[in-house]
Amino acid sequence: MKIGISGRCNTTYFIKEDKKYNLAHVTKSKDLNDCKESVQMHTGFAYAVKCKECKPITFRSLFLDIIPAVASLQAMKFLRLKTDQQELNAWETFQSVLLTLHFCTTTQEAVDEAKLILKNTQSHPWDILRITGFLAYGSLVYKHCAKSMNCSESPLQVSLLTFLSSTLFECLI
Repeated sequence: MKIGISGRCNTTYFIKEDKKYNLAHVTKSKDLNDCKESVQMHTGFAYAVKCKECKPITFRSLFLDIIPAVASLQAMKFLRLKTDQQELNAWETFQSVLLTLHFCTTTQEAVDEAKLILKNTQSHPWDILRITGFLAYGSLVYKHCAKSMNCSESPLQVSLLTFLSSTLFECLI
């Protein structure tokens, strides 16, 4: 047994003598599948919590935390599906929309998908969700326009116009 970064592993040494050149060749072989006290490193899942007896509320929370960490168009489509089906409560929707729009890669497809997500959140009765949705969407459009030579302001203008008109209408009532 030899102690190393992989832990205490079963190690075998092979010695081959070369009489012609008066040398000895030593080869070390470490069985990394047979280690005790190994050092473990967990990568990924930046927001995940390791637990031995996770309950469904944990697996659901961890699952929702993974959506923004993936930060892909597919993750955004999945989030839109869940908001369409109203499978998320207000807090889950708030957290997922905010972080997903913040971490996603800015492409025209992502902006279009974010607009669809934004439409879903605008019918929600929780004001902070609607406001945060617009702010996150505006940031996404800004990031997209900052790196794209072919960026129109229409995605931002249409949504902000809708937001301002609905807010003004609510204030008048």
